[in-house]
Amino acid sequence: MEFNAKLTVLACTVLLVAGAVFAQPSTPLCANLSRAPYGLVGDTLEGDVILAGFVRGHSAYLELESECVRPGLQYRFFRTPLGSDTPDFQTGWIPLSSVDIDGGGDGQVFKYSAAVTDGDTVVYSNPLGYPDEDIYVMHDWYRPDRIEGISTYYYADPARIRINWRKGTDSASGVYKYYIYRAPSGLGYTLEYIDPAMVPVDSVLDDGRMWYDWSDYDVTPDDCFWYVIVPMDKAGWVRRTGNDPFRRCASGTEPHWPPCAQLREIPRYHHGGGLTIRIDLDRCPGTAGEVVQYRYRKYRVFTDPDTEESDMYLVEETPWTDASSYFFSTIECSTYTFSAQARYLGGPTSPWSHLIPTYPLTTNDQTPPGCPEEMTATSRGEDGIYIHFYQNPNDDCGSGILGYHLFRFSADSIAYFLPPDSSLIEDYRIHHYIVNSTGHYYYEDDGPSDPIIDLRDGQTYYYVVSPYDSAGYTNWLDCGDSQIDTATVDKGVFPPIAVRLPSHSCGGTVHLDIIDTTYCDAIEVEVQWSADPFFGGASFVGIGPIPIHSDTTIGGVFTMTNPDDGICTNWDTLKMTITDLYETQWFFRARFRDSFENISEWSNVVVTRVDNTPPATTNITNIQSLADSVDRVNILLTWNNEAFTDGDGSGVDSVKIFRSTAIGESGTEIATVSKHVNKFIDTDPDPGNNWHDNVYRVVPFDYCGHHNYGGGQGSFSRVGQHPPAVPRIDTVLVSHYLDSFTVVWSDTGLSPLTTKYVLRHAGTVDWLWLGDELIAPNVNLGVVPSHRKTFPIEDLFGGSRHYFMMFAVDGETPGNESGWSEVFEFELPPALNATDTIELFAGWNLVSLPVIPANNTASVLFPGAHMFAEWNPEAGEYIEVNRLYPGRAYWVLMTSAVDYPMTGIPVMKVQENEIGRGWWTIGAPFDDSETREGSGFSWTGLGHATPYDWNGVHYNPTSRLMPGKGYWLLLTGTGDFYSESGMPKAISFDPVIDWNFFVDIDGVSLEVASSDFSDRGIDMADIVMPPTPPFGEISPAFIDEEGYRYIRKVRPDGEWTIDAPYGSILSWNPKALPSVELVLVTERGTIDMHESNSAEIFGRAKIVARGALPAEFNLGQNVPNPFNATCAVPFTVPKDEHVTITVYDISGNLVTTLVDDEITAGSHRVVWDGTDGAGRSVPSGIYLCRMTAGESFAATRRMLLVK
Repeated sequence: MEFNAKLTVLACTVLLVAGAVFAQPSTPLCANLSRAPYGLVGDTLEGDVILAGFVRGHSAYLELESECVRPGLQYRFFRTPLGSDTPDFQTGWIPLSSVDIDGGGDGQVFKYSAAVTDGDTVVYSNPLGYPDEDIYVMHDWYRPDRIEGISTYYYADPARIRINWRKGTDSASGVYKYYIYRAPSGLGYTLEYIDPAMVPVDSVLDDGRMWYDWSDYDVTPDDCFWYVIVPMDKAGWVRRTGNDPFRRCASGTEPHWPPCAQLREIPRYHHGGGLTIRIDLDRCPGTAGEVVQYRYRKYRVFTDPDTEESDMYLVEETPWTDASSYFFSTIECSTYTFSAQARYLGGPTSPWSHLIPTYPLTTNDQTPPGCPEEMTATSRGEDGIYIHFYQNPNDDCGSGILGYHLFRFSADSIAYFLPPDSSLIEDYRIHHYIVNSTGHYYYEDDGPSDPIIDLRDGQTYYYVVSPYDSAGYTNWLDCGDSQIDTATVDKGVFPPIAVRLPSHSCGGTVHLDIIDTTYCDAIEVEVQWSADPFFGGASFVGIGPIPIHSDTTIGGVFTMTNPDDGICTNWDTLKMTITDLYETQWFFRARFRDSFENISEWSNVVVTRVDNTPPATTNITNIQSLADSVDRVNILLTWNNEAFTDGDGSGVDSVKIFRSTAIGESGTEIATVSKHVNKFIDTDPDPGNNWHDNVYRVVPFDYCGHHNYGGGQGSFSRVGQHPPAVPRIDTVLVSHYLDSFTVVWSDTGLSPLTTKYVLRHAGTVDWLWLGDELIAPNVNLGVVPSHRKTFPIEDLFGGSRHYFMMFAVDGETPGNESGWSEVFEFELPPALNATDTIELFAGWNLVSLPVIPANNTASVLFPGAHMFAEWNPEAGEYIEVNRLYPGRAYWVLMTSAVDYPMTGIPVMKVQENEIGRGWWTIGAPFDDSETREGSGFSWTGLGHATPYDWNGVHYNPTSRLMPGKGYWLLLTGTGDFYSESGMPKAISFDPVIDWNFFVDIDGVSLEVASSDFSDRGIDMADIVMPPTPPFGEISPAFIDEEGYRYIRKVRPDGEWTIDAPYGSILSWNPKALPSVELVLVTERGTIDMHESNSAEIFGRAKIVARGALPAEFNLGQNVPNPFNATCAVPFTVPKDEHVTITVYDISGNLVTTLVDDEITAGSHRVVWDGTDGAGRSVPSGIYLCRMTAGESFAATRRMLLVK
C-alpha cells in the first residue's frame, strides 16, 4: 500500500487590513494550505504540540487551496523548527501558489505555513494567538526495521495457526500497522519481495503494546504455508524487502514439506575469483526420509548506463547434485545473480528460486578505484587554498566510486601517510565528497574548519584526495602526483592601525603612531599625508616603502623609530615625527608590504589640525549698566563672537576678559568664558568717575594657547554713555474709594525726558531683593514725565506693610540702568484692612466678595464647599470656577451651614458698564455702617434694572444690596449699573393693578394680575424668575413669548400661559377670583374657573379672561414670508373646535397636513419645516396653506419658500 509523498497542510486565518479595498469584497484573502492524509494524524508530541501528519523523505510539497489562489497575488512559504518562533527557511514573495521545501531531516518536526498578499494586505495561515491552527509535520526518511521475535503455534480446535511477534521499530514516525502475507508451502520465495500489487491476508494496527499476535483460521489439518510480517510506518513507508519469511503447518507433527531451494543472502560485492552460494536449510529443511538433490544457475547481469535498465543472461547451469552449496567462478568487474532448484529423488521438483522482479545481485570487485586525472591546490591569498580535481565517475569497474576523502597535512605529519595509517590520518581529513555525475570536485580551504591546525601564513601544506568505492576499497596513495599537490599559504598582509591624533597639533609638528599587527609579516611601510582628504593636490607627500625594522630619517621632515622591533609575538608601534607642516587640517595614512610582495589595504585615516598662529580678535560692541543694588550697577559687555576666527588653525578655545582703569592699559584678567558666549556681566565694577573707570578688553585664546591682545578696548567714556541718575520714591497715596494707589517719585540728578522707570514692590524686604516674578515682579513704567503712577489696590495683597524700590533707564538701545533707589516702606491705612462674615446655609448660596482678600482661591476662602459656579451671560449657562473676584456673584454649594469670616481691602463700589438686555449676576459693595442696611444702586440707560435675591428656596426682587451676597440682575435694555457703599436704596415702584389672584401649582404660588397700563413684555410690576441654581429643576411659572418665566405676571391682554411639569395639579380659590369671566384652557378642554377649584394640566395651559378670547376663526399670514427652512402659521379659534390645516403645492397636490385635531379656544400657531408628509424636503416655490374649522369656516394663505 503506497501513500502520496506530497505534504498538504491546512491552516487558515484571514487578516483584513482596515480600509483596504478589494476588487471582490465577497472573496477576502486567505492562506489555506491544502490537507491530505499522511499517515496517522493526532499523535501528541512534546506536550501540547499535535502532529498534523507525516511526510516521507526530506522534501515537503506545499500547495494553497484553490479558493486562495487568484491572478495578481504573491505567495510566501515558511518552515519553522519545533520549539522555535523563528523560521529557519522562507521563500521570497513569488507568484507560485505551490512550492517544494527541501532539507527536512529524519525525525525532524517542522511547522509549515504560508502568506498571501495583494500588495496592500498580508494574510498568514498561522496567526499569533491561534495555536490550534499551527500545522506541525514530521519527516521520515526510512522504512521500518525488520520484525523480530516471531514464534508460531498450531491449535487443532478450531484449526488455526497463531503467530506472535515483538513490536516493530522505526527511526522516526513509528510503526502504524502490520500486514500479514501468506504463500503456499512451495512458493515461499514469492515473499522475498512484497510487490505493491500483492494483497495481504490481514493487517494488525500498532496500538502501543510490546507484543502482538494473529491467528490464521483459513487452514485445514496438515496444510503448510509461508508467512511474512511486513511493517508500515505512519509516514506510509512499507518494508518490501529484507523481511524474514517463515513457514508453519497446521499439524502437531512435522509435515511432509515439498522440495524447496531458497538461497541464503549473498553479499552485494565479493572479492577473489568466485563466490559460494548456499541453500537456506533453515527455510528448506526437507522432509525426513526423502533424498534431496539440487542444481544451480549463474546469470550475468548487464545494466544500461543511460536507461539504468538491467538484463540478465544464463551463463552456467550445474547438473543435479546432493550438495546444498556450489562455488561459481566470477570475473572481476562483472555483476551476477544466482538461482537454485530442488527435487526429491523420484518425487516432485521445486520451481527455480529468486526469479522475481527483484533479485539479489553481487559484483566482483577486487581493486580500489582508479586515480584522479588531475589534482591541483592553488593559493588564493587571504581566501586560503583552492583545491580542484577531476575523475571519471565510472573509473571503478567493480562496485563504483562512492566518494572521496580530502586530507591536508604539513611536512611534519607526512609520516602518518607513508604508509597511510587510517586510525591516525582520520584527524587530518578536512572534507568529504559524495560522487557526482560531472566528475569535478572543488573545495576552498580557509583554515578555521581544520580540526588540527589553522592555516599559517607562509606555511606549505600537502593535499591528498583518496577515492573509495562501495566495496570498501580506498585508494590511499597509489596514484602519485595525480592525487597529491602542495600549496603555500599566502594570506596577504594585514593593514596597519593609525593611532588617533589629537584634534589639533601646535607648532607645525605631528607625532604619528602606526601599530603593526602582522607579527613580523610586514617588512616595509609606506606613509602618506595631505591637506586633501583624498590625498591629492599640491600638499600631498608620500614616503616609502621604507624598512620597518630600522630607524629612518628623510630630509629633516620625517623620522621613524621602531622601539618594539624584534618581538614577533606581539604588536609593534612605529613612531613617526613629521615637521614643517603649515597651518591647516592634515590627513595621514599608512600601508604595509610583506616578503611575498603583498600590499595591505590602507590603514584608517587620522586627522589633526596644525596651528601656528594666534586667532583673530574683535572689539566690544556695547557696554550697558544693569541695576544691582542701592546706588550700584553691574556692567554688561557685548561683543561679536563670530569675529573670533583662527584661520586654518586649531580654533578658538575660550575668551578671557581683562579690566583696567584707563585706555591703553593691559589690565587684570577677571573672567574666562566660552567661545560661544558673546556677553559677560561684571558684578563688581569700579564706581569711580560715575562708572567710567572701567575699561574692558576681550582676548581670544586658541587650543594651542595662542592669544591676541590686539582687539579694541571698551568703556562708557569710549562709547559716550553713562548710567542715569538714581530715582527716589517720595510717597505712596491711596484713593478715596480704596480701589487704587499712586506711587510718587523724583530724580536725584539730571535725567533726560526720555528716561524710563522700573518699579518693584513686595510684602517683605527679603522678597523685594529676591526679585521673584511671582512675589516681587518688575513693573515697566515707561516714560513718566509726571513722576507718578497709579495701580489697582489689588496689587497690595499680602499684609499691612509693603516695600517699594525703583531704578531709571536711559534712552539708549539697549538702555543703561541706574542703581536701585532706597527702599520705601509703606503702611496700609486701617481702612484698607476690613473684616466681614459671609453666612452660608446648606445647599446653593449666591455670594459675592465684600473685601479683596490676599488669596482669592475659592477653596481657600470657603474650605469645605463642594462646588463653585458662575453664570456666563453670553453662553447662557453656568461654568465652574476656582478663583473669585469682587463685584461678581458666584454660586457656592454647601452640605451644612457655615459662617466664613473674610479679611481684606473693602470693596467700596460695584460697577458694570455697557451691559445689555437679559440676565446678569452682580456682587454687593462693603457696608461698614452700624445699621447694615446694605447699599442702593442706580441704572443709567434704556429700560429698567431689577436685582433679585436668593433665599435658598426662591427669588425675590430687592432694592438694596447686602455685602457678601450675590444677586441676579434683569435688564430690559442697555446701560450702566452702579452701586457704592452707603448709597441710598432705589425708590420703590408701586404698580397700578386692576385686579389679581393667586394660583398654586404643586406648592408653587403664582400671581395672576391685570392692568391696562402694563406692557405685554417684561413690565416693572412683573416678578420675573431668574435661572435656577446649577443643576436645579425648573419650577412652574408663567412664560411669555421670549421665554422669560414669571412668579407674578401683569398683562393687559387678559391671557396668561402656564408652563408646568406634565401631570401637575393647578388649584385656586374661586371665592378670591375677580368679577370677570375666567377660563382655564388645557389640552383636555376649557374649564370655568368660577365653577371649579383645581385641574390637572399636561405641559402648558392658559388662563384667559373671557373678554380676551378671539371673536372669530382666523388664519394669519405665515411668518416670515418669504421663508427659508421654517415658518410659523398663526390662527385663532373662538371656541373649542376640530381644526384642519393643510399645505398644497401650486398644482393643488397635497404636500402635508399640519393640524388635524380638536383645538381649544384661543390664539395658536403651528410651524412648517418645508417638508412633505414623508419628511422629504420640498423645492422652492409658492405653496397654499388652507384652514378649515367647524361646518363653515375655510381660509387660504399663500406662502413663498425660497432656498
